[in-house]
Amino acid sequence: MKASKLFYSKLPFAVNLNDFELLYGITKQQVAIELFRIGGGKPGYYLANLRGKRFYYCGNAPENVKAKLQELGIGRKDPMD
Repeated sequence: MKASKLFYSKLPFAVNLNDFELLYGITKQQVAIELFRIGGGKPGYYLANLRGKRFYYCGNAPENVKAKLQELGIGRKDPMD
């Protein structure tokens, strides 16, 4: 997981962007369990929609991630369309 850094916030207090439980109501352990369940523990690429608590197994190839994102309505085959 890549650490992120907040550069602007409307909130009057600091928020830790790595605190899944505070932000999404799910712990890192719960995310790991759900990802293991969805993929059966297979190696490969996974996607997690933390806000919607939906998890996806994409397969072993990076191209499969792009295909899964397009299946979910994110992105296009030809970005010029």
